[in-house]
Amino acid sequence: MARSPRFRAEHKLQPLADLNERWVWECNDASTEYELAAALAAMSGAGRRVAFRSHLEPVKFNGRSWEWTNDETGVVWGVGTLPENLAGVLQRRGIEARSAGAAQPPLTSSRVASLMAIDAFLHGLTDDERLTGLLQGLALINWRAGEPFRSLNASVVPPTLPRLYALLKLLFLPEGLFSRAGQSEPIIIKHEPTIVPLLRAGRVDEAAQIAERRLRASGLVPLTSEFHYPGDEGVRLAAALLIPIDEAAISVLTALVLRPPVTAL
Repeated sequence: MARSPRFRAEHKLQPLADLNERWVWECNDASTEYELAAALAAMSGAGRRVAFRSHLEPVKFNGRSWEWTNDETGVVWGVGTLPENLAGVLQRRGIEARSAGAAQPPLTSSRVASLMAIDAFLHGLTDDERLTGLLQGLALINWRAGEPFRSLNASVVPPTLPRLYALLKLLFLPEGLFSRAGQSEPIIIKHEPTIVPLLRAGRVDEAAQIAERRLRASGLVPLTSEFHYPGDEGVRLAAALLIPIDEAAISVLTALVLRPPVTAL
């Protein structure tokens, strides 16, 4: 239906809608794939143009339900691999953020993934085909806004978590707001639109250098910008940056890659 406007017009077919959150619990098999898919599918909640579903099919929310739209610029999901599609979504959200004058791509979600799950994804230990199917299904849910659902181990750091991921993720936070213990006001880290295209092109070292410069310009000091990361894994790394995490996980990543703030004597 999404690919055939004429067919759906002839048969007066509307987008699937009104799936409540009971589907979320019924589908939950406690797998890593489900955890990642739920965090992605719930991005921005229901009723917003930046809902994840808008990247899968040409739909928009009219305030009450989903309807078809002729604007397909946000539909970037294609026949490529899951990492390629997720990286494409992140890049598209960055483009839309710049058009709207926002500091960062919209990455808020009512569900989050653990660092353990993200580490498994980064190392290719997840079933990408299964994850794709779950994501496409869960994107149809009417996710409620509100307090994010958090897993108990959301901020547990696996020893194999790439430090480059930790550094780059600080540039892909909701609204670009970075908070640190002892700071009265959060720091706004501006979006760097070149990072995702560089990662997709395998130019990982350049992406790391740009990230370091942006963090320093924001008053943050990385421990290093030199990482040994394979260029052919840049696309999967870019895809992982799209996955929402919670504040506790962000705090842990901060301790891994940033120097502590200087305390005045």
